[in-house]
Amino acid sequence: MDKIWHSTNIYLHEPLHRYVEKLTKKMTGDLDNVYIVNSGSEANDLALMLARLYTKNFEIISLQNSYHGITSSILGIMNMGTWKHKPIPNFATHAVMNPDPYRGPWGGSKCRDCPVQAGRECNCTATKQCNACDLYIEQLENHLKHSVPRNGVAAIIVESIQGAGGTVQFPKGYVKRAFELVRQYGGICISDEVQTGFGRTGEHFWGYEMHGVQPDMVIMAKGIANGFPMAALVIDEEKLQENSHKVGTYFLQKLASLRDRTEIMGDVRGKGLMIGIELVDNKETRKPLDAARMAAIVEKTKDNGILVGKGGLYGTRGVANCAFFICAFANCADPN
Repeated sequence: MDKIWHSTNIYLHEPLHRYVEKLTKKMTGDLDNVYIVNSGSEANDLALMLARLYTKNFEIISLQNSYHGITSSILGIMNMGTWKHKPIPNFATHAVMNPDPYRGPWGGSKCRDCPVQAGRECNCTATKQCNACDLYIEQLENHLKHSVPRNGVAAIIVESIQGAGGTVQFPKGYVKRAFELVRQYGGICISDEVQTGFGRTGEHFWGYEMHGVQPDMVIMAKGIANGFPMAALVIDEEKLQENSHKVGTYFLQKLASLRDRTEIMGDVRGKGLMIGIELVDNKETRKPLDAARMAAIVEKTKDNGILVGKGGLYGTRGVANCAFFICAFANCADPN
């Protein structure tokens, strides 16, 4: 505390410079310009403004069930009714079909990059090509053909794994093909890494890396300083990213075993230590769990010393979102 640790970014100072230097070394491609703001909503607002200025287009593409913040300028790309309020409507924003292998019209047991797959029949071939991915991309392409101006779009913004929406993973290949398609329409590609960044998903430091894409802009918050003012955060020496992958995979496998023995657990999904558990009233119909039961489970879990978030599209918010410390031990996944 004998050195300056926080000030407005009008004034540059050594701790901020050191932090940004370390951060840019973790970025891929030519991403080496950093602008520090106060929140994920503010960062997304800035990204949309820059995309529109750069492309001279206005249309922004986002996915249904996505969450990118709740400031008035961002609500147009925040596509969860739970968080929609009634300020001045945003213009030139488009919500396209969410490629959800568990809840969506297409998807199944071979679609997502996860140690645990959705318990649905899958029409995917024995190859790595995902039929569900083809169908969701066709929906996106139809939307671009019919619903945006001929001069093109400004950007697409995608969470690498949907966070508040219920830890939703997309079919393999979807994000890469969506980015390629939007670039054909003159748009840039924005990865929202607010929840998936900083080694959370285990195999990669950034969530977008698991999709094999190179975004034009990357948004990050939350894990950037764990809720505290900006400071240097170095994780390499403790191999926390590797730990997140190892412990998260073990945890997902344990939860999958529990899902198979428990009627209330409809789906288990995630990467690393970003895990979602979708609770249902009926596994066959995937009817969401009653809101009162969900609330009681969350409270009981809290009483037992574990904090989980509620996510998902439905009013019950029936997905237990678990973003554990990436220094967690494997025995945390074992019953006492």
